[in-house]
Amino acid sequence: MTPAGRTGRHERVSRLCGYLGAAGPLAFAIASLTATAAQRGYNPWREDISALAALDAQEPWIMITGFLVFSSCTIALAVGLRRAIQHSQAATAGPIMILLVGLGIAALGLMRNDCSTELATCAARGDRGHLAHMQLAVRGQAEHIGEGAPAVDPELPPSTV
Repeated sequence: MTPAGRTGRHERVSRLCGYLGAAGPLAFAIASLTATAAQRGYNPWREDISALAALDAQEPWIMITGFLVFSSCTIALAVGLRRAIQHSQAATAGPIMILLVGLGIAALGLMRNDCSTELATCAARGDRGHLAHMQLAVRGQAEHIGEGAPAVDPELPPSTV
């Protein structure tokens, strides 16, 4: 194969990976809308999206598939970026971080909630864990933007924070 042929193929693969990277969030949105329609009693205003893939969900495979497609597309984006940008240490860091995000999305899809927090049987044990999860999410966002972390609820036992 000539160098020009390799370059053309290289560009086509990188472009395809870019398209896949853009398609991932769209596929995830379609999966969440489909899973919402399939889950009787699910209310996105009251429950988090994780309930659609919980162990007691009616059609969890829809959301799990959405997570895995999103993950695969994000990983493809990382590969395409790495192939498309100049080779340097700085140019390698971005695609590696995107790759790690893709792997994290896959992990989120495979680590399912036990049950929906809207069910009476799960609400009692889920509320405190959900509260701790939300506090950690807020803390992470605050640290990310440099404002420091908000105080953690002293009522929560240390094991849930």
